[in-house]
Amino acid sequence: LVMSGSPAKTARWINDFQQTSSIPLLVAADAESGLGFRIDSVPEFPAAQNLGAIRDNELVYRMGRHIGQQLKALGMNMSFAPVADVNTNHFNPVINMRSFGENWENVAAKALAFARGLQDERIAAVAKHFPGHGEPSGDSHRMLPLVQHPAARLDSVETYPFTVLSDYGIAGIMSGHLNVPAY
Repeated sequence: LVMSGSPAKTARWINDFQQTSSIPLLVAADAESGLGFRIDSVPEFPAAQNLGAIRDNELVYRMGRHIGQQLKALGMNMSFAPVADVNTNHFNPVINMRSFGENWENVAAKALAFARGLQDERIAAVAKHFPGHGEPSGDSHRMLPLVQHPAARLDSVETYPFTVLSDYGIAGIMSGHLNVPAY
């Protein structure tokens, strides 16, 4: 998992590890808005919330492809993206700008376009944070947030984008650090 670094040093150590390993390694980054999300001196793309406001999903697809090309150029083959959370709580300190919005169908369409772009570049897309991190008001990096919705609500709103992505054939789905009693 690449968390920081410069493009040249990151590419060099990834290549060194791949050459040393007897099996191909999975090398991932949180490239939600491009390599600039984790790598210095690389510009970021717009946040998902901004992309959620546009109508042309083809632009999101093309952005996903371009991010996939960036990842490949450094030797990465997996991205912990897209964020497929429906932002149902605008005060959420973790998701907020990282979500494509509050409409689950639009979130699903944008997340699918982004994932298709990555995977068309042979980058394994990993959607996050199942079953949905859009509601909690607590930071899951510091606590275990409680999601109190009944299963019917979770299944129709929060998990909808993940179902769409699963039906498409996304490479992976990351679970959230959440307490979900309904499940």
